[in-house]
Order: sequence, then structure tokens, then C-alpha cells
Amino acid sequence: MRNELAQQIKRLGLDGRVQLPGQVSDPFRVLAHADLFVVSSRFEEFPNALGEAITCGLPVVSFDCPSGPSEISSHGVNGILVPAGNPDALAGALRRLMNDPAECERVMVTLLRHFDRSRFEPHLALVEKAGPFLEEVPKDVPVYDLEASRVRYALPGFLRLAWRTRPHALLSTLGELNLAILLGRPLLPRGLRLVIREVTPVSVRLPQQSRHPGPWCRLYRLYSRADKVICVSDFVLNDLAEGFGVPREKMVRIYNPVDSVRVTQLAGAAASPFFGAGPQLVAAGRLSKEKGFDLLLDAMSLVRQTLPHAQLTVLGDGPLRLDLEDQRARLGLGQAVRFVGTQSNPYPFFRHADLYVLTSRFEGLPNVVLEALALGTPVVAVDCPGGTREVLAGCPLGRLVPQADPQLLADAIVKACGSDLKKSADAKRMEEVLNKFGVEQIVRAYEDSLLA
Repeated sequence: MRNELAQQIKRLGLDGRVQLPGQVSDPFRVLAHADLFVVSSRFEEFPNALGEAITCGLPVVSFDCPSGPSEISSHGVNGILVPAGNPDALAGALRRLMNDPAECERVMVTLLRHFDRSRFEPHLALVEKAGPFLEEVPKDVPVYDLEASRVRYALPGFLRLAWRTRPHALLSTLGELNLAILLGRPLLPRGLRLVIREVTPVSVRLPQQSRHPGPWCRLYRLYSRADKVICVSDFVLNDLAEGFGVPREKMVRIYNPVDSVRVTQLAGAAASPFFGAGPQLVAAGRLSKEKGFDLLLDAMSLVRQTLPHAQLTVLGDGPLRLDLEDQRARLGLGQAVRFVGTQSNPYPFFRHADLYVLTSRFEGLPNVVLEALALGTPVVAVDCPGGTREVLAGCPLGRLVPQADPQLLADAIVKACGSDLKKSADAKRMEEVLNKFGVEQIVRAYEDSLLA
């Protein structure tokens, strides 16, 4: 069977992406470094490995085959069960759990679209040449596939590409890849200007996302090796300076751009996706712990006590979708909360909503908030560590909730829905707020950082 699988891997063009290491002496070591565990058995008496993966805290996807998987995964509570023998359903579940926020991709596409071609010849290297944003990359931009199964494995391919293309400057924007490139900097062509972009408050993120944050914290001191570090908010900049010793003179704060013209065009491409009396609330992001959707559902149950027709639509997918659907059922929210998955064009939802709600536990700089504001939609957001306050402080369409408390959040939502912020907001002040994130000045700041 191993030979047949090896032939199938070759036939499907999956060489380098699928490995067959055979039996390993320490499977827990493998599980400790994995992002996801998959069971594709046609039948199982009792899948011990599945139970071990759940014990290690891994999300799991399993065929709902006869016998064990359904029982051990608590009928989907600890993972996703899909119909046995259905590869399309399995692929869909894997995409749901591995889906990541697209803010980095959206920002990069915006930069590529607007870089001054008289000063730059932009090229794009991807860990894996896949994803919904590929079709938005300008046609004159060469795209390179590093063909890495994980970000951490992309460095060899990147080094080969750097020597082949000999760029003047490099802009890297993925945390793990940033660290790998900085570690490998002595192997890069001499004279290459290395610019690193950091999008999250690292000292807040690492303890929440890693079982062992200590080694990672030490690695982030490598940022001092970069020629320039672009931080998406003042909070992120101060966090790197105070928590990781990155020299302030090496860093610059450049906000994310919001392409208001393009967002408005896309928002007008479809009719309102909502139905019912409302008010209509919308939220978007990866369904994971750091995005705080559990807090939003708790608050929604309180909002409905005052606004019984209020509805919430959540855009995005991720590892907590089943947990959140279960929470919705426990709170009796039924049709009041919709999970509509990842949307290729989320902007009609933003435009036609009465309110956008952000409940993240930390944020570098929330692009979704900028896009909602650009469409004239009021925003209520938890004042979490990161750049949210820098967007909403003094914004006529924004309201900050001082802490992650369901009752405080619910009160802010009810108040915002009753105050008709859309009509009362000072248009001139809103223009001033959004100008800070205008595409032209943000792109020029990136160009200056790459050329300096």
C-alpha cells in the first residue's frame, strides 16, 4: 500500500507536500508540532491516535466511519466529522480549519496594485501559490511559488529565489518567515535591504497562541537584524521596543491602507444580504479564540432582551466554528445568529449592516474596521491590546468598550443601534479619520522604507 500511496502522491503532483515517514518512535513529538490531525479511515475499531491528538489540543477532522471516531470526538464537539469516503467534504473541512485571516494578503495586493512602477518592479513570492487573492495580483507582477508545506520550511526556496532574482529590497510580512529570513540573513546576497512587517502585538499574542512562548520571545529579538521594521500601529511599535529590545530608530509605524474607492465599488456589486426587521449586526474574522466571538454571542443574548429582532451575521471560518454553533444553541439564539463562512466579497455585508462589531482579544490594526468605516457603517469594538484604539479614538462612527465584558458590550451595541450614528456622524471629521489610512500616503511610506 505504501508504494501505491507514493505513486498517487507523484501522480497528483504532491511531491514535497505529502510525506510518508513510516512508523515513528515518538508520535507525541510529531503531534506537539502539528496544526491539525486528520483521520480518513474507512472504518475504525477505536482510533487511539485521534484521542491522543485531542489530548494534545489539536483540532481534528475525521471521516464519520463506523465505530470509534464519532464517539471519541464527542460527535463533532472536539473537531469536525464529515461523511465517510467523501473527499470533497474532507477538503472543505480542512479549508475551514486552516483558514487564516486575509488581512495580510489584502494589504499586500493593495501595495502591489499601487506601487509606482517608475520606481519599482515588484515581484511576489508565496509560501504556497494558492488562495482567493491570487486573481487580484496585478498581471505585471511575477509570482513565485516556494512550494513549502509550512511557513517554517520556506527558507531554502526563498534563499534560492533571492540569489536568482537579486532584488534590491525584500518586504516580509509573515511572523515565522520573518524570523527564518532573519536567521538566514548571512546567506542572502550582500546589499539586499531587508524590511520586516509586524502586524500583531507579539508580547500579547505569543502567550495566547503558544504552549511555550519563552523561546519564541527570545527569537523575536532577531528583529534588530532587519534594516527596517514596519509596525502597523504605535502599540505594536512600542511592544517591540519595550518587550523585545528592537531599536526605535529601526522601526516606523505605517498604518494599513484602506482602498475606499475599491471597497465602495465592491460593496455596490450585490444587493443587501440581510432580511428581517433588524437591527443587523455583522462581524468577520477567523473563528478562533483570539477573535472573541464567544464574547460576542454572550453579548448577543443580552442584546436580544432589549432588541428582540436584532440579528448577527458572522463571516469567516476556523477551528471554533462547531463550538460557536453549540454556544449559539445553548443560548437559544437560533436564527438570530448566522455563520455564513468566508466570503469572497464581504463588503455588501459591511455596507448594509446597521453596526459592525469587533470583539478581538488583541489586534495589530483591524482592517475590517477601516473598511466598515469607509462604507459609513458604525463600529463598536472592545478596547483590546493593539491598534483598535488608534483607529476609533475620536471617530464619530466608533464606540470603544473598555473591557471584554458581555454586559458592557451589549449595552454599547444597544446604544449604538438606537443613536442613528450613520446620520449624525460629522462627515468632515470622518474624512479626517480615514485620510490617515489613505492608500496614496501609505504606499508612499512603504516605498520610502524600501528605498531608504
